[in-house]
Amino acid sequence: MKRELLAAIWSILICIPLASAGDWRGSEQLLMDHPTIQRMHDIQTEHRSRNGLRPQVLNAELCRAAQEWSEYMATHHYFEHSHYPVAENIAVGQGSASAAMSAWIGSRGHNANLLGGGSQVGFGVAQSADGTRYWTSCHGSGFRVLSD
Repeated sequence: MKRELLAAIWSILICIPLASAGDWRGSEQLLMDHPTIQRMHDIQTEHRSRNGLRPQVLNAELCRAAQEWSEYMATHHYFEHSHYPVAENIAVGQGSASAAMSAWIGSRGHNANLLGGGSQVGFGVAQSADGTRYWTSCHGSGFRVLSD
């Protein structure tokens, strides 16, 4: 009983932040400020720094694209790359931003996208009804920048 209660509490603490990632519509800034998206960007920035590279700027349009694709995959239990004209990483099943980023860093092709020459990046994550998480990163250059 105690173990089940702890598991339920843990599930709520993990799922609430992810569920709120879907409340961003109409304000990409809310999406960009989401703690999970920020954590992914921090990990990528640290990784690029360790490899002698400048950070990619977190971009609203790329975050929107990544989030919408993650939501699509989660809704349809679909796991394929989008046809967006960007370098893209997708992952499924990892329980945290750190785990998703570690999977990409450990994969030659995905790591190449993380370390690529684009100046901008966006991240997204969505959780399906059965609790499976879908992760997306989009990398590119020349996308619109939010003005204050």
